[in-house]
Amino acid sequence: MKVVALCLFVGYVCSQRVVVEKPGTCPVSGIITTCECRPELITCNGDSECPGSQKCCSYGCGCRTQCVDPVGSYGPSAGCEYNGRRYRVGEGFPSSDGCNTCTCGTSGQVGCTEMACISPVGGRGVCSQPKVVGRCRAAFPRYWFNSQTNRCESFTYGGCGGNENNFKTLQECQRRCQ
Repeated sequence: MKVVALCLFVGYVCSQRVVVEKPGTCPVSGIITTCECRPELITCNGDSECPGSQKCCSYGCGCRTQCVDPVGSYGPSAGCEYNGRRYRVGEGFPSSDGCNTCTCGTSGQVGCTEMACISPVGGRGVCSQPKVVGRCRAAFPRYWFNSQTNRCESFTYGGCGGNENNFKTLQECQRRCQ
């Protein structure tokens, strides 16, 4: 933390201004700029001038500054939530289908790749995997696709282990397998 002290020697009054650096780092800008310095391109002079968890980031030889969401931080305006878990801006994670990859955007939005899930050659697809209760002893109501009956059926999941043929809702099972 940097501390800037401003002292007025007429009367020996000192005031201290604390310069607060917010967590996270400035994202890399894909914008190519010149080193032309103009006052209208400087929109902030430090993190304390930015709202929420945004940082004052410098681009273009330090002559262009703006408040942006930092990379690698949590906060009310930084990061996003997906499937009940919080992720940092720029962080990648698997999608709920276990097939695609998602990324947390700077505005809190989640973007996922759009690819079809293809099971490995000779492998079993999610919907043809057997029902696996798991090795733990919790009792979570879940659904699995029974490839013998071609229906989604309920079962009690133990909470750990198991396989991907394990859906939280009947609708999720039906959407994926029927």
